Amino acid sequence: QNDGMISDKYKRHDGLMSNDYGSMTDHTLGATLGGPIVKNKLFFFMNFERSKREYDNAYSTRGSLSKVDFDVAQQILDYVRTAAAAQGVNYTGTLGTPKEYTYSDKVGVKFDWNINDHHHAVLRWSFVDAKQNNNTSGASQLVTNDYAYDFVSKTNTLIFELNSRFGKDMSNKFHATWTSI
Repeated sequence: QNDGMISDKYKRHDGLMSNDYGSMTDHTLGATLGGPIVKNKLFFFMNFERSKREYDNAYSTRGSLSKVDFDVAQQILDYVRTAAAAQGVNYTGTLGTPKEYTYSDKVGVKFDWNINDHHHAVLRWSFVDAKQNNNTSGASQLVTNDYAYDFVSKTNTLIFELNSRFGKDMSNKFHATWTSI
């Protein structure tokens, strides 16, 4: 998906229509594989997905939704640079964070085991490795590029489940989950 597949404009907070969105990409790639390990007894399923989303920040330098006076903001930044230089510090921050982005990789593995006619077990593992840009500019705030940072998240989840039937009127479910973030 790219900017050619979405609307060119949107309604701004002041009720007027915006300028064009700008560039945007949304790529997703995935694959799945599954099947029996032991016929009618043990099965596996695996999946992988990679996602990459990037788009222009409408609140960044002279963005269509920003309420910030960029000429005044640039004067303030120039003053900060001058004050830092007077103290022997070379400040290199620039106004705005022009791109928003989110990247992620997701992996899943599942095993289903038909132990017998009364017991069924499932073991699932999933992993998500993600990164997104945080602390970007907003409608009434502007940050420098060195203030924005990547928020990195890695999540592992392991689940075991045992379903049992005891006669026609009684069943039991054991469920255990471990998650690491």
